[in-house]
Amino acid sequence: MAATLTARVISRVVKTPDVVQVDFEMVDPAEIRYESGQFIILHTVEQNGKTVKRSYSIASPPDPRRFSLCVKIVGPASRFIANLNLQDQVKFSGPWGMGKFTFPEMTENEIVLLASGTGLSPVMSILQSKLPLHPEKKFRFLWGLKREGDIYNRPELDGLAARHPCFSYQIVLSDAPPEWRGKRGMLSEVLPSEIDSPAGKEFFMAGNGAMIAAVETYLRAHGALPEKIHKEIFFCPPPD
Repeated sequence: MAATLTARVISRVVKTPDVVQVDFEMVDPAEIRYESGQFIILHTVEQNGKTVKRSYSIASPPDPRRFSLCVKIVGPASRFIANLNLQDQVKFSGPWGMGKFTFPEMTENEIVLLASGTGLSPVMSILQSKLPLHPEKKFRFLWGLKREGDIYNRPELDGLAARHPCFSYQIVLSDAPPEWRGKRGMLSEVLPSEIDSPAGKEFFMAGNGAMIAAVETYLRAHGALPEKIHKEIFFCPPPD
């Protein structure tokens, strides 16, 4: 049986009307070891007192004392997280997923990251921890969202691009207003114009399962090796 760990809330930031970031500090044990791309299983409590376990990707770079979760509010478990107050304590297990979405020891020299919605969480963790360590590699990030109002963490992304010339990113809106000057459509639709040849590149994809399936189909058909495609499919329970 996995050990149960305890952490307390030290910060809560509303990113958009339906996305919130909550920062935690370890209580028991005092430290936790995790890699970018791993996730925890949080024990959330519904109004009827029932405990529900949900997986959430860690949104922060590795820190033995702290970690962050950034969640979209879509159901009871995510509302439990969004309604936490400072100093509230939570139970969880993990970290999990080593080797699934974590950065391999040996990677290609061009890294392409794709995310939809809060799939940004593990991507941000990877970028913040790995960009300083790999100045010789090219990192490109495509982030798919529905509307302009869904964008968050743009200052953080701009800061990474300013500090690391090897990194660039594009935001792709599927429901863009006429004045939007960025990319439009679905990630699978804009990918051919952004990635000239998938062969010889390493891919990290996080978020909506339909997006990941469509992109993976394109990548495999155009020469991407299966072992160079890393996936983190988010479970999104329907709103109740």
